[in-house]
Amino acid sequence: MLGVVILLIASYIFIFGKWGFPQLGVVGFGYASALQGIFYFFFTTLCLYLISDFKKFDLFTIRLHSNWHALKQLLKIGWPISLQISGEMLSFLVATTFIGWLGTNALAAYQVIMQYQFLIVIPIFAISQASGILIGQAYGGKKIADIKKLVSASIRMVSVIGLITGLIFLLFPTLLSSLYLDINDPTNIQTVRLITSLFAIMAFSQFFDAIRNVLTGSLRGLLDTRFPMMIGLISIWLVGVPLGYVFAFLLHFGAMGVISGWMCGMILGAIILYFRWYSIMRFPI
Repeated sequence: MLGVVILLIASYIFIFGKWGFPQLGVVGFGYASALQGIFYFFFTTLCLYLISDFKKFDLFTIRLHSNWHALKQLLKIGWPISLQISGEMLSFLVATTFIGWLGTNALAAYQVIMQYQFLIVIPIFAISQASGILIGQAYGGKKIADIKKLVSASIRMVSVIGLITGLIFLLFPTLLSSLYLDINDPTNIQTVRLITSLFAIMAFSQFFDAIRNVLTGSLRGLLDTRFPMMIGLISIWLVGVPLGYVFAFLLHFGAMGVISGWMCGMILGAIILYFRWYSIMRFPI
């Protein structure tokens, strides 16, 4: 929360040149983001060093010889997660590049819907992480029934979020657009229409993406990180990105084609991960 405050204040100062600082425009946001990252590092480090709850772990004493087994285990479990997240973030870059090739109206519309998409991803990601932690605890205690309940509860929660946000996207696209664009300006009519169409696709695709994220987190709680990584990369890079290109440029669907290709990848990933989870739960842990 403090980091958000720092980002907002620093962005205002650097972008608009307040309090004696030069007016940097959009570049100022980059400096503000860097300042936020520096704050996170030093503040978190101080907390780990000063708060008594963490002192008992002796975190700042390096003993590689005694921690080698733990480091190997962290690397074994962590590298698939890192690769999956990096691959997904890189796919956003590629999708934005595709949209940029389609022109400024398409890029403006895409940027608007992505702002709302990231807002949705945050609570879904939190549920996915919480689910993974609780399932990891239940997994350690061999509590299969608890694991099934946790996954069921997580899927219901993200389904409710997906249903509510999907309805908002479908019913109020113009209102959502008005926060970023002057919808009464004739020069923005084409962009607003495109935003409305993209919201309709996003209302459907984000539901499956939410299920995919929760199942990924749940499988990680069972120390299954490689399979979600492979499915995530396959569904995005072998399905979503190629189909997005085909739909957008070969079939001339434009920005809607890029988003539709992404949606196909999300649906495939969610279905495969569901069957993976179902197959694991058929047998005792």
